[in-house]
Amino acid sequence: MRRIFASPLRPLHVRTVDVGDDAGSLPEFYFLQFPWPGISVVHSVWAEGIGEKMTSLEPEEAVYLVIHPGSAVSTAGVFGAADLTRNTPAITIRDFLVGGGRNDCEAVVRRCHGEVARALDWLDGLAPARLTGTGACVFAPFADRQIAARVKEQVPAGWQARIVCGMNRSPLLYRLAHESRPGAQGRTRQA
Repeated sequence: MRRIFASPLRPLHVRTVDVGDDAGSLPEFYFLQFPWPGISVVHSVWAEGIGEKMTSLEPEEAVYLVIHPGSAVSTAGVFGAADLTRNTPAITIRDFLVGGGRNDCEAVVRRCHGEVARALDWLDGLAPARLTGTGACVFAPFADRQIAARVKEQVPAGWQARIVCGMNRSPLLYRLAHESRPGAQGRTRQA
């Protein structure tokens, strides 16, 4: 992170995102290009379709415990599985924010990756656990960092665990705003 925060950060382009007829466009969505190809940062959004319809979203910035049980999961393998559910009805933002929704990839990952299934079950005994996309990590929200730290101390040997905080706006956006002020160049905060 220190290398990222010390890197030169300049917007190569700033544009609005069209979020459909109901909302018009939202100019507060800033897409920033970094010195590395393909990396962009925006604040939290609800994406629909294949990601082309975006709605601004400010979910609670919870504390999460993320666990990697040591198993690699192939995204291509999950999406290529014959038993992957492909007809789940869309969920509303309101239902999502109150804990709705499911990860259709979870059943396939559970079937093919026993260690990920064990991590989901173990963490779900302490908090509502979920799978990270098609990945090999699981996570659960906690009321605060201290509770997450107590659970982290109990993580079984061989699993890696990290406590992370949900953020609706990237710290890099704040840095860009700071650097754009006159006289602010060259001052960076170490992470």
